[in-house]
Amino acid sequence: MTWAFSNCRSLISVVIPGSVTNIDTYVFAYCSSLTNVTMLDGVKSVGSSAFEGCSSLTNVVMPDSLTSIGSSAFSGCGFTNLTVPNSLTSIGNSAFQGCRNLLHVAIPSSATSIGNSAFAYCSVLASVTMNGTSIGANAFLACSYLLSVILTNNVTCFYAMILQ
Repeated sequence: MTWAFSNCRSLISVVIPGSVTNIDTYVFAYCSSLTNVTMLDGVKSVGSSAFEGCSSLTNVVMPDSLTSIGSSAFSGCGFTNLTVPNSLTSIGNSAFQGCRNLLHVAIPSSATSIGNSAFAYCSVLASVTMNGTSIGANAFLACSYLLSVILTNNVTCFYAMILQ
């Protein structure tokens, strides 16, 4: 299903049933009018660039079954707040890069890997709560309004230039 619905400029809302366990690469990329995505329980992974460039995407409901968010999966999306489920184990490289409206993100302790540049260029990001264990290089590069970062004892590995 790669590229199946990409560039559908009139698509506004998507409900992904639990029978779909993997949202494929680029499947909804560049759907510029897409505002709401609801993933039902059973969805386990969001593929690379699945929602990349969906600049109007402001509401995403992620199920408790979700374990993996691929590289650039939500890069350039429009949401302001992001809470990922406690089931999530990995956030890929550049997964949320360039989400210019993102103000707050909460990452659970289950997320043991946060990829390189995962939140880079989220220019208005003000607060981050993180329980993950490994945070990649440039994870928060160019987040110039970042005021609050709360880390727990679970964080064991920082890579170069996490904040700049």
